[in-house]
Amino acid sequence: MHPVRSAGPVDRYRAQAAVPQPSFCYSIQATAEVGVLARLLEICAKRGLVPSRLHSDLAPERDELTIDIQLAAIDPAYGEQMARSMREVVGVLQVLTAVKSAAEPLALSA
Repeated sequence: MHPVRSAGPVDRYRAQAAVPQPSFCYSIQATAEVGVLARLLEICAKRGLVPSRLHSDLAPERDELTIDIQLAAIDPAYGEQMARSMREVVGVLQVLTAVKSAAEPLALSA
């Protein structure tokens, strides 16, 4: 007999990924310093969330990072609460938010 285990964050993520759902998106401008990206990801990790997308670009001429984070199936009110937490991170200059609807199937034509 196998022990029953509770659904963890990865199990919840897999279940959410099976059904197309909207994503909560963050576009973050931050100073290019060690630890900014880790501090932002810590906000997700503390809540047991794994970003469905994470991308970062360094603009050395401005000494800034542009970071895009997407979280699948997040309630908009909860997403805004996380944005407020991100705005308090040392080095973060600006956090913009958006909700991206679930992708619709592509209609290809010749």
